[in-house]
Amino acid sequence: MTELFADVLFQLGQMSTMLPLIAFQTTAVVGMLAAVMVVTRRHGWPTRWRGIYMGLVLGCTGYVITWFMADYMIGAVKLNLAMDVLLLGGWLGGLRGGLVCYAFLMLARWQFGGVDNLEGAMLDSAVPSLCGWLLHHLMPPQNRSRYPAWIALVLWLVRVFCSFAGLWLGFQALDEPLETLHALLGFRMLSLPFSLLLLYAAILLFDSDAQIDAQQAREYELTHKDLLSGLPNRRALSQWIQRFWCERVGQPSCLAVLELANLREFLLRFGQDRGGELWRQFADADAVGELARNLTPFRPSFFQYGDFSLALHLEGVGLGALEQSQVVDRFVTHLCASMASCWPGFTPTMRCAVVDLDEGGAHPAKPIPYRNITLALSSLDAGVAYFNGIFKRDQLLDSHIESSLLAWIRHESEVPMQLQPKLRLRDRRVVGAEALLRMSDAQGQPISAMRALSVFQRHGRMAEFEWVSLRAVVRLLAAHVERLCGVGFATNISAASLQQPDFAERVKALLQDEGVAPAALKLEVVEWSEVVSHPDVKRNLEQLTRDGIALSIDDFGAGYSNLLLLTQFPFSEVKIDHGLITAIAEPKALSVVRFIIDVAQRCRAEVVAEGIETPDIEARVRGLGADLGQGFLYARALPITEFLALLPAEPVAGSGA
Repeated sequence: MTELFADVLFQLGQMSTMLPLIAFQTTAVVGMLAAVMVVTRRHGWPTRWRGIYMGLVLGCTGYVITWFMADYMIGAVKLNLAMDVLLLGGWLGGLRGGLVCYAFLMLARWQFGGVDNLEGAMLDSAVPSLCGWLLHHLMPPQNRSRYPAWIALVLWLVRVFCSFAGLWLGFQALDEPLETLHALLGFRMLSLPFSLLLLYAAILLFDSDAQIDAQQAREYELTHKDLLSGLPNRRALSQWIQRFWCERVGQPSCLAVLELANLREFLLRFGQDRGGELWRQFADADAVGELARNLTPFRPSFFQYGDFSLALHLEGVGLGALEQSQVVDRFVTHLCASMASCWPGFTPTMRCAVVDLDEGGAHPAKPIPYRNITLALSSLDAGVAYFNGIFKRDQLLDSHIESSLLAWIRHESEVPMQLQPKLRLRDRRVVGAEALLRMSDAQGQPISAMRALSVFQRHGRMAEFEWVSLRAVVRLLAAHVERLCGVGFATNISAASLQQPDFAERVKALLQDEGVAPAALKLEVVEWSEVVSHPDVKRNLEQLTRDGIALSIDDFGAGYSNLLLLTQFPFSEVKIDHGLITAIAEPKALSVVRFIIDVAQRCRAEVVAEGIETPDIEARVRGLGADLGQGFLYARALPITEFLALLPAEPVAGSGA
């Protein structure tokens, strides 16, 4: 033993001159590890994705070191850090990374060392690779958020074991002289301090890199989770769906969004601050498992869609199958019962929208149909709305209506207005007309005017629509001024237009630009609940009257209309709501119509009876003293050419509409 120890010490003394080469190898390995971390970090790959790349880079580094040592060192024993490279390759790369690293080093050993003792070298090198792979499973590097110094010590102790165990195993298969064994043993003892330095430097690199992962995870939590409920938020939902489309191309899925229909009641009862607790139970996996047990076959994933709305992604099911199974309906019912038990004294009413995420073959570039969700939610007060074929057609129709309005605003097309005649009841002479919207869809089918108006109202574009309609009516008057002598056109104006401070000035300027007399235009005003209380409305109405533009109260007798309007605003016409006119055979309706006509005429306003559909109704309203009539008895809304054909050849005497 004494002789062996002395021989090893002698070998150490002989090899001490080669310490700079070992230091060079240490620097090379650490540098390559740092480089691969920087490159993979720039590509956004976290630690858990780098195993195969770590094994590949370490294998290449070991190959280069072996080549370098073969050219610059003479003798049977070459000083290199192959043990450390193999150990790190197995620990960082697992089975695949470790095998790649081992293959590169064995290739280098065969290429630069020949086949002599290759079998022993393979057995010797297999020990650190195997130990690294075992460490990969015992203390996985990809699951760590910190790499304390003791990990380097553990790796180093394993490295010490591998040095002597591999040496013993390799020499069992070979017949080498003791001098070679002593040289190898001396080298491995000499390299141990450098091995510790290498492993510690590597651990420092991994720790710094892991801190970047941890910081990114914290940032992700802040930007992709709702702080109150703990659920992933809408940004996380978008990323989840895009990743689902990329990884599971062609697999159907649906998105359901739930919200409280009686949210205002909830907030009044429990306060605004507690609204964030509404969906907190969905952050608890056990609670969700019980609540959503009927959704389990579809692997539901829950997200905070908005401040007070919840989204769930359902995999492997299309909209039709989901609607037929009614599992979402049952989930909503179960959820309402659960919420009622969690919030005593509150009875929740839920509405839910379900959309298909695989329509037309989903792909990563396809936008998530948030608009469809909004449309489906707004279509009902409670229950589940499936965005099926009916909703899709409605969406296309709404888009067509919006794009048509945009074309009218840009002067790309004219507003499709038609004219419904107003007749003087005593002689059935046409004295005016009301301009009405008559749109068609892309297939040429008519669109209800109320449908179009509801779209404009919902998107806050009523003022824009009313202005382009007014502009179209004025242009019709200008184009047929000679034929329309004594005949005027009327168009509807709501509070959205009258609340604009410069509305009256704009109307006056439009009439002047088109060369139309103010008396030829009449504005029928609606939405009195907003008109009465707004200060700009009165100024506009007074200015319009001073400019010679006649004003009419539309739909008098329905909604918000009272007798004070006739005294507060300068109206020259009152239009009785068609609902009262069609029901005039009933005693109560007859009394109301008689009263309206009497009051309006006392206020020096003409009376128009809307909705005259039969001669009997015409005779009744004429007998009550109404001045003008409008309805299907005379004509529906007509194109301008057909309307002009109704006009008498000579100018019409009396009041114009």
